[in-house]
Amino acid sequence: MRYGSQDGAAGADSGGTQGPGGELTVPMAWLYAEYIADELLRTGDLMPPTSFEFRAGRDALALTIYLSDVSDELSGIRVVSQL
Repeated sequence: MRYGSQDGAAGADSGGTQGPGGELTVPMAWLYAEYIADELLRTGDLMPPTSFEFRAGRDALALTIYLSDVSDELSGIRVVSQL
């Protein structure tokens, strides 16, 4: 999936966030934060995983986990215990 425009207009001054071919790179810490949030919501069994609310909750929780990682070492147990 590409997150930039074909002509490179989006993120032209990206400061090193573009990968090969002008694609924006996604930090591994963000992918791990999404995984942690997904697992927390699925094990809580609060809402069906196919609902809009699940997706919105997962994204909000992933952002919270990602921003809680102040030492740039996203450790699931440490970050979740700080929440």
